[in-house]
Amino acid sequence: MRHRYILFGGLAIVLFVALLVAFGWYRTKVEIGADLTAPSIGGPFSLTDGDGHPVTDQTYRGKWLLV
Repeated sequence: MRHRYILFGGLAIVLFVALLVAFGWYRTKVEIGADLTAPSIGGPFSLTDGDGHPVTDQTYRGKWLLV
C-alpha cells in the first residue's frame, strides 16, 4: 500500500514539472511572436561619455569604434 502512495506522489511531481515546462514554453512562444521586427544595427547614435559630455557618431568619424 505504501508503494502506491510513493508511485502516485512521484507521478504527481512529474506531471507538475511537465505543466510548468509547458506553461513556460507557451509564455516564451507568445512573447517571441509579439515582436518580430528586426533590430536596428549600425547607423547614427548619441551617447554620453564618462565625463557627462554628449558623444555622437560624428565625434568619432574616421576612427575605429567598439560600442
